[in-house]
Amino acid sequence: MKDLEGSLPPEALYPAISQLSIEELHLRYEILHHFNLRITEMIKYVDLSQCHQSWSLGYQLSALRFGIFNQIKMELWNDVIQKR
Repeated sequence: MKDLEGSLPPEALYPAISQLSIEELHLRYEILHHFNLRITEMIKYVDLSQCHQSWSLGYQLSALRFGIFNQIKMELWNDVIQKR
């Protein structure tokens, strides 16, 4: 199988951000980073078992999971596993 990243230009791989300037990309990253800092502080208090209930905070966080850094998700899983 051919390496996808090596065969396509960045514009084809990332069309939504390919037209942004470095400054705009940096600001977007800073927003995501700030969001993740806040999520880290509060996610341990959210009942994620209710993620199927549209009124719940767990549901809202689940809808935003694409913006939560993998490190945050892994730390949450590790905390849960260690408590068992």
